Amino acid sequence: MSRDRLAVFGATAVLLALALRPEARALSVRVGLPRIDRGAGLTFRLSEGSEGPPPTARPPASSQPLSDEETRQVLDRLPPLTADPEDETDFALREASLPPPRTGNTVRAPFPPPPGPPPPDVGSAGPLEVLRHAPEGDVDLAPSLSVTFSLAGVAAWFGIAAAVSVASSIIPAWHAARRPIREAISYE
Repeated sequence: MSRDRLAVFGATAVLLALALRPEARALSVRVGLPRIDRGAGLTFRLSEGSEGPPPTARPPASSQPLSDEETRQVLDRLPPLTADPEDETDFALREASLPPPRTGNTVRAPFPPPPGPPPPDVGSAGPLEVLRHAPEGDVDLAPSLSVTFSLAGVAAWFGIAAAVSVASSIIPAWHAARRPIREAISYE
C-alpha cells in the first residue's frame, strides 16, 4: 500500500469514528489530505443521505383471460408436434436387485462343536524356574529383554507386572492431587 493511500485510509477511519459519536455531530473537523491523482484507483465521496418518500403499494396489472378463438390463434403459430416412436417407452425396471453384501466369512461348522477328547492333565505347578532368557552375556544397553518362566512363574510375573502398572499410574495421580489446580494442570 502506498503512503498516500494509507494516509487517506487513516484519515477516513478517524473521520468515520468521530462522525458516528452522538456528541460529535456538531463538531467540525478539517483534515488536510494529500493530493491524489484522480485517474488511478478507486475514488468515492461520502455525504449525508436524505430520506425519500415511503414506497407505495402498486396494484397488480389488469388481465383478462383469452377467448377460445384467441387461444387457437396463438397455438396455430406454434410448429406442429411430431410423434417420435422412441418417446413412448415403458419404464425401465430391473429384473431383480442384487442381494446386500455379507461381511465376514461363512463358517459351515456346527455350533456348538461336538465333544472331543478331554484336556491333558497339567499336573502340579512345581517350583518357579527360568527356562530361557535373552540377551545372554555382558551387554551395554539391551533394546529388549525376554524371560521365559515355568507355568508357576507366569502367574508370579503377571502379578508383579500388574502391581508395577497400578503403582505407576497411582503415584503421579497422588502427587498431582496434592498440588494446587494450576500446578496440577501444568504438571500433566
